[in-house]
Amino acid sequence: MPAEKVFFSIMFATCGYVKCSNLFAQRNANHRFCSPLCWHKQQRLNSQGSDYKRWKLAVLNRDNHACQMCGTRDGKIIAHHLLTISESPETRLEVSNGLSLCTDCHEVIHDNVGKSNPALIYRDERKRQGYD
Repeated sequence: MPAEKVFFSIMFATCGYVKCSNLFAQRNANHRFCSPLCWHKQQRLNSQGSDYKRWKLAVLNRDNHACQMCGTRDGKIIAHHLLTISESPETRLEVSNGLSLCTDCHEVIHDNVGKSNPALIYRDERKRQGYD
């Protein structure tokens, strides 16, 4: 958790990137990085850990390495988080928070953020049918 100091009603916090110690003015509670570069570097660190790799493999194995939207097994299949890490960091490594998607369907989901999200509809339907 970043250290916080308040001066003149401005919230200051240290950058969320583990290798950065910059102090910056926080716009809101979700603003945890001093720059987009630090955010990208921390994302890369998060995705290289062995826990993340185990989660990714478990999601892909559960879904038989097939896209759960279109059914393809061709091309690259990605393990996608249904709830983003920033929305729900505690479910980051739960297999039920993952979905195997091809790159095309993954793009569709990210293009529709904030709209009726097909991945969340799929997840809810799976839960309703008792799969997760």
